[in-house]
Amino acid sequence: MERKLSEKVALELLTKIDATLTSDERLEALIKEAAKRGPKAPGGSREITPLEGVVIKAGRGSVSLSIKKSGVNAEFANWLEGNLADIIKRSFAEFAKLNSRDDN
Repeated sequence: MERKLSEKVALELLTKIDATLTSDERLEALIKEAAKRGPKAPGGSREITPLEGVVIKAGRGSVSLSIKKSGVNAEFANWLEGNLADIIKRSFAEFAKLNSRDDN
């Protein structure tokens, strides 16, 4: 796909956008597409979907987790919300233990 958002590309995108959307919604969709353009960051981000409704995004400066609180994983999302702090603490302790062995 062409990276530069030219008038031609913008018009093509607008023809693919749902015609029942309001003018503001169409503009938002076009702006969203325009934001995707431009030079790619070196070592850009990765996106992993290990389960339906679960997305892990890893970029240069951060890692984020997103789980939909509706649908098939609603109960899991609620459970994870209540347990995530402990899971992260245990995971970090395991990480630190493994890495301290590597230093020896």
